[in-house]
Amino acid sequence: DREPGLRVIAIGFDGSPESSQALQLGAELAGRAGAAIRIVTVLPRQGGTRPEALQARTAWRAELRDRAHDEASALPDELRALPIVEEGDPAKVLLAAIELGVDLIVVGSRGYSPVRRVLLGSVSSAPDWL
Repeated sequence: DREPGLRVIAIGFDGSPESSQALQLGAELAGRAGAAIRIVTVLPRQGGTRPEALQARTAWRAELRDRAHDEASALPDELRALPIVEEGDPAKVLLAAIELGVDLIVVGSRGYSPVRRVLLGSVSSAPDWL
């Protein structure tokens, strides 16, 4: 029932150079389409329960949250950039954004070789996208 076109673009952002490039591309697309942006940062659920691990995870989460907010505030106001920081499986969290009215999801790719991709995984080629 919606009018065709891009209204909301979600961009997967983890602070890597590839996600920064995805953010630039998503912002350019949003500007051309008059769409809003959701900068989605997802922290995988992992890590130990030792105090050092918990402290490092808390610091990492705060750093990524601050970086996502900084990236959002650096974008033009007309993009209505909203940073979202979640915890869970990155591919599943990004796919759940579709239910919230996202029309396009942009993620970066590290260009891993097939062997590294199998060993290390990749959000951009996660089976959940299928």
